[in-house]
Amino acid sequence: MIVLGLGSCFLAIAVLVAVTLLDQIEATRGQVALRVL
Repeated sequence: MIVLGLGSCFLAIAVLVAVTLLDQIEATRGQVALRVL
């Protein structure tokens, strides 16, 4: 049970990190697109 809890916590953290990274990538892409335009 403890292992499952750690696994779920790790998955939640990984998802949060992935979402934040995607948001940063999209933001940088938007800035680059605006600069190009």
